[in-house]
Amino acid sequence: MEKDFIFRPIVFFYVSLLFLMLATFETWAQTSPPGCVRATPMLTLTPARQLAFSGETKYYNLNIRNNDSMDCPDRQIYMLVHAGNPLMGEVSHPMVSMGPGQAGDVNVWVWSDAQTTDGVHTFLVEALDPQVQEPVNTSQGEYEITGNPGCLNSPPAISINPGIHHTGAGGEVVYHITVSNNDSAVCGATTFDLSTQMSQGLSGQLSQGSLTLAPEGSGSLELRVTSDSGLAPGDYQFTFMVRDSTLANHSAQSTALLTIDPSQPPTVEPPTVTPPPVVEPPTVEPPPVEPPSVSPPPVEPPTVEPPPIEPPTVTLPPTVEPPTVEPPTVSPPSVVIPPSGTSPIRVRSNKRWIKIKWNRFNLHRQHRCSSVRSDADDEERCLRPKVRYQLYINGQLNSQTWGRKIKTAVTPGNYEIEVWVVTTDGKRFLWGTKTYRID
Repeated sequence: MEKDFIFRPIVFFYVSLLFLMLATFETWAQTSPPGCVRATPMLTLTPARQLAFSGETKYYNLNIRNNDSMDCPDRQIYMLVHAGNPLMGEVSHPMVSMGPGQAGDVNVWVWSDAQTTDGVHTFLVEALDPQVQEPVNTSQGEYEITGNPGCLNSPPAISINPGIHHTGAGGEVVYHITVSNNDSAVCGATTFDLSTQMSQGLSGQLSQGSLTLAPEGSGSLELRVTSDSGLAPGDYQFTFMVRDSTLANHSAQSTALLTIDPSQPPTVEPPTVTPPPVVEPPTVEPPPVEPPSVSPPPVEPPTVEPPPIEPPTVTLPPTVEPPTVEPPTVSPPSVVIPPSGTSPIRVRSNKRWIKIKWNRFNLHRQHRCSSVRSDADDEERCLRPKVRYQLYINGQLNSQTWGRKIKTAVTPGNYEIEVWVVTTDGKRFLWGTKTYRID
């Protein structure tokens, strides 16, 4: 008894000294080095607003820039989408690690319920510092729901190929022109009137005077330009015009050049010949010929009485009962799940934030692996697959992390909390659940 009385205080002193050293080392590791100045990271969300139908998913790009001074170490930044009813959102990479002055992009997708009414709805993307679990910056986006965006008319596009032709005086050249209708898909087809405006000494002839194009459709035509035989050398410009007679702003025009070069003989383009359509000879079906109908004379079959046949006597074999086979006993997978009535999840909160922690998930109870062993079974027990945790709140994925705690903003109400475990070999387990209420 006297030895235990002396020994226990000594053990308590050395254990307390060890914990004090570990706490000091952790504080030193989290302290920024001299000359490091932490700054608010910059968040840029593009586009700031998108039009969508009810239930449609829209993708945004979030650019993150670390503005810390160059003496600082790499910084981990967590991203979280606060969409709120009726929107929902997720981030492609909830955590990024970047050095001072570095920038990176992540995808943010936002969607709504199919019954959401029209209007502009806002959402926030928060950047959090894991050391303080507080938001360091936010970026706001808008998701505008509209039942039908309507017809959007845009000027047509014109392409002239080639843009410059060379020929001698009195020559004839051909330009190939493509016109594209840039209206939105819900618009109707448009008939465009086509015309040209030539410089003096030039004359032009279009292969057709109009084009009827569906939205996002295109059509092609030819323009033959002829120069006078006495035209002086130089560059001569002409204009090709596309016009919608029903809408003033639904028109366009484009220019091209014809260069008269005295060193070249006059060019004469052969006329474009469209081959006549191939006429298939009509298919003549021979008239159907019905064979003559011949009915055979009726023949009565003779009546024959069959002899009586006694059925054979059959002796049935004795009834054999099948043997009773017990199903094999299947052992459940070796997964450590908390016993009934306990939960690995611990929750603390105030009226604005909720902090959730959970116990470490061990897939197997391994032996200590501090020494090298040659036994293959011992080596297999030493394998400890790394796991990551998925936190769901009210059925929605809130975050993914390698750690065992998270802090997020909340409002009063009931919260169903689930923690799932995903191992590196693709297995997924429910680690624990907890119901929590904030008044």
